[in-house]
Amino acid sequence: MLKARNVIDGLKKEIGFRDVIATENIGKLSIVGVGMKSHTGVAGKLFETLAEAGVNIDMISTSEIKISVVIELARASRP
Repeated sequence: MLKARNVIDGLKKEIGFRDVIATENIGKLSIVGVGMKSHTGVAGKLFETLAEAGVNIDMISTSEIKISVVIELARASRP
């Protein structure tokens, strides 16, 4: 994360932002497959499964063949 932080800080003058907030306590979970185009309900199943496990989703990104969610790293593996 230090490398990313240094790159972002180096762009401060060019972009003109005030602050950067960073955390090391998150992870990205993705499901990927070309079959997601033709099989409905895949996203719903992912969200339902995470909800049942009590996992809060901080961010969601989607495409035709991929769904990614950002979650708390501590929740990335089952207890």
